[in-house]
Amino acid sequence: MPWPLCPRKETQHPFLVIGKYQHPCTLKCILHLPVECRGQIYSCIDRKVFKHWFFCNFIPSVIEHCHKIGMLEDNKNMLLLDNCNANYHKFELWSGNISVLYLPPNVMPFIQPMDQRVIQYMKCYYRQGCLRKLVNHERTVKDFQCTYTIKDAVFNVAYAWNSVKAKTLPHIWRHLWPAIMISEGASDEGDLT
Repeated sequence: MPWPLCPRKETQHPFLVIGKYQHPCTLKCILHLPVECRGQIYSCIDRKVFKHWFFCNFIPSVIEHCHKIGMLEDNKNMLLLDNCNANYHKFELWSGNISVLYLPPNVMPFIQPMDQRVIQYMKCYYRQGCLRKLVNHERTVKDFQCTYTIKDAVFNVAYAWNSVKAKTLPHIWRHLWPAIMISEGASDEGDLT
């Protein structure tokens, strides 16, 4: 039996940030964050957080996207995951035509789609945001490190994710699903940055 869908929010957040506290002090006065923030004592994803994200964020986002692009209701949608401790059995994570598929354990990063370039680009944009803030900071580097807060990191993560170009995402499938590159007519080394 699928998890009951959570109440819809006005906007779905594409990125999940997990920290040690559910409501950090630096985020208390902020009404709308560009990411979904969750608290977990070890600051890592666990089954409860993952299940909540899957049913309350991922599924509504997929449904909204399918309606936006005019996809038929009966089309199947799938989330590819690597093996990690937070994952459930694949039959526990489904809702209608939305399900998960796990990559085999110990798969080389060569075929894992997100390891191709997206994570690398996102890290570069994150560093770029940090450096921009550091250069604009009027005091020392040590003072900058002391004043850089969770709020700064959260907004910087959102900036980094939004800076990854949309044309980069289809390109990450070139090793795992080469036929998609042929059908899209994309070159292997396009301008992705």
